[in-house]
Order: sequence, then C-alpha cells, then structure tokens
Amino acid sequence: MPEEPPTVKSQSQSDAYESGETKKAPSVLGQWSIKKGQTMRQVFDDIFASYDPEVFRKFVRANPRIDNIALVQTGEILIIPAIPASRDNMPKKAFIEVARARTLTEAYDLLRSHAGNRSGLMFFPFWNRREGLVFALLVKKPFNDRQTALEALKHLNPPVPGDARVLDSWDDDTVFYHNLENGS
Repeated sequence: MPEEPPTVKSQSQSDAYESGETKKAPSVLGQWSIKKGQTMRQVFDDIFASYDPEVFRKFVRANPRIDNIALVQTGEILIIPAIPASRDNMPKKAFIEVARARTLTEAYDLLRSHAGNRSGLMFFPFWNRREGLVFALLVKKPFNDRQTALEALKHLNPPVPGDARVLDSWDDDTVFYHNLENGS
C-alpha cells in the first residue's frame, strides 16, 4: 500500500508568526496536486527556477511513493521540499513583486492563472523570521536599482494590483527557495 504524503499545515503568516513557527525555516514548502498535462519536471522548474541534478534528486526523494517520475498521474500529490538556493547566487538587483500568497497552492495557481496574459512572471518562495514563509510572484526581469524598478512598476502592462512593490533588500536570515541567478 502506498505511503500517504505527510500533511502540510496551511496557516496564515500572521498566525504562524504569533505561534512562533516563523523561528525556524520550513522543511517543506507544501503540496501540489498534479494537473492534467503537467509533469513533475514542470513543477520543479517553476518552483526552483533552474535544473540542478542534486536539487532534483532531493525533490524526487521527497516523493518516494511516485514510481516513475516521467509518468505522474493527474491528481497525484507532490511534496515540495524546502531546498534552499545559495544566497551567494542572489543577484544584487531589484525585483517587482506583483502578488503574494499564503500557501504554495495559492501561489502556484496564481502563477498558472497569469500564464497567458503575463508570462513574464515567476514563482519566488522565501522565508525569514520576520515574515515567515512567503510565496511571491515576481516580474522575471530584474532591475539594476530600486528607482528603475519603481519607474517600471508604473508602466507595467497589463497594470498590476495596487499592492505591487519593489523588493531590493532582504533580511539577513532570509532563505531563498528559487535560484534567481541561474534561471527564472
């Protein structure tokens, strides 16, 4: 009998912060149910940005109940491990965040919903003690500085929600789960 995937709690960031759960980086980002036509590799590429054989092996090991990674079935549940990207590879750039989600599923659905009209977006999960686990949706194109990014934000087409903002600095304890240096 196949093992049941571990349950991943979905908790708002404020609840997590108040309960002290933001004090430690997560070991799992969440779960994802495979959609029709989707592959394990597509999910991996969307979340982790670039192919690294060692990171992909960790991703596969987190899903031992999947017999053949090339033939995942619609509805199969993937466990998305929290595999940190090297902080040294983070470019010293500014990014436009167009949306933020509380859960992996919410963020991934948001990314997929924008695939047609805003394909220049990427999924960007990160964690720090102050905010807890964050699932941000960023414009793929980085900017050299905050001012350039703020100007670009005014002219994005289609327009972005009013809560869009520029990210150009990170808390010292921030852990990234997406490699901005090697891919988007």
